[in-house]
Amino acid sequence: MTARAGRHILVTGFPSFLARRLIAGLCQDPLARVTVLVQERFLADAELARDQLSALGRVDLLIGDVVKIDFGLSGAEIGRLASSVEEIYHFAADSFFGETRHRLFDVNVTGTMHALDVARVVRRLRRFVHLSSIIVAGRRAGRVLEGELDGRAGFHNAVEESKFRAEQKVRARLHQLPITIVRPGLVVGDSETGEIDRMSGPYLVLRAVVDPPFDLPLFQPGAGNAPFQLVPVDYVVDATLAIARHANSSGKTFHIVDPHALPAHTVVELVARAANRSAPLVRMPALVARQLTRLAAFSRFFGEMRAAADYFNTRATFDSQEADRILTEAGVTCPGFESYVDRLVAFIASRSERAPEPRGDLHDPLF
Repeated sequence: MTARAGRHILVTGFPSFLARRLIAGLCQDPLARVTVLVQERFLADAELARDQLSALGRVDLLIGDVVKIDFGLSGAEIGRLASSVEEIYHFAADSFFGETRHRLFDVNVTGTMHALDVARVVRRLRRFVHLSSIIVAGRRAGRVLEGELDGRAGFHNAVEESKFRAEQKVRARLHQLPITIVRPGLVVGDSETGEIDRMSGPYLVLRAVVDPPFDLPLFQPGAGNAPFQLVPVDYVVDATLAIARHANSSGKTFHIVDPHALPAHTVVELVARAANRSAPLVRMPALVARQLTRLAAFSRFFGEMRAAADYFNTRATFDSQEADRILTEAGVTCPGFESYVDRLVAFIASRSERAPEPRGDLHDPLF
């Protein structure tokens, strides 16, 4: 890797879908030069993803791993980053609900600590952007403010807790580094194309409606009266970049959410309508739904959807005043779910195959 003139940016988490979209957005700036940290086992995928970007020649691949001290890089490699990098986007994460607790904490917590340590030696650093998630709220009820991080209510799973612990590590450095924390809602596909690279997280709920493996009536866990915080990937990227570039975003946390999020039951009804499914909607207690997905006949299909049941009936709402102020100024708005649901459904329907999903920190932080 050689240092280049221009705005030098380091991104972790490549070639995940969200990181690819972020880099495409970064490269809209003709002065941007991006170095992406890639695990060696994902190098071929990363080379292909880089070649598909429109900014050929402006994205360098650097083999390393966030779980290793100094990302496993040589002293010379760290020295080159330290002398030229101006911005770091830490997007490496593991959000697979079937992953071991040890692996989740290794990638999400230890990996974040290593990213912060690297940031501390970068001499020209102007911004460190940490991708968190609204799920750091865990089991909390009521209104969650952007500046709050409170884990006393506990967590539904190790993914939530590991993301919470990672953000704790970041917040401990707020007075040492120019940090901006973004917490997106549950990320779905592009609002224009419906595209996503893996059917996981909230997509499992949508796919269960669009393309169920069994001839069953539509059902939803619980009443589904709470806002279902879905945000399209293009909005997440646009919002993240607008916030990161704002002069007053350092030292703050921002919720990237849909200010007009629909109730979960309305989301299901809109998806069913777009998929031409008119079967009656059966509402069952959330606990019963979770037990149903544990049955052997259903477990292969539903898998991670057990965890999704918790977000279907969340008791938390997410304040976004800080984010709204910046995004309004930048002209970035979240499209309403009803405006792009048809595209999501069409994309899901086009992905009829159910190949095993990728594992490890190539995973997108969809929750």
